[in-house]
Amino acid sequence: MFLISRWRLVNSCRVICLRRVCSQQPPELPEEPTTCCMSGCANCVWIDYADKIRSILANSDSKQVSQMILDKIKDPNMKAFLSMELKSKGF
Repeated sequence: MFLISRWRLVNSCRVICLRRVCSQQPPELPEEPTTCCMSGCANCVWIDYADKIRSILANSDSKQVSQMILDKIKDPNMKAFLSMELKSKGF
């Protein structure tokens, strides 16, 4: 009897915890920019994208957010440019 009631308590706690976790949806991230000219413009669409991501993930570690954004870029020159821009903005 004790084992059955303990099992029910543990399972009910799991259900409550799962409901709390599932009810907190992850934030919806904007689509990655597709109109980048890869010339390192001052008004680069990737910088705008990084600002949007930063505002959405404000409570996250800025280094992880920065790395997440840089991982989406394939071109090494663009990645270096954006890395420098993000560091200058305090990412």
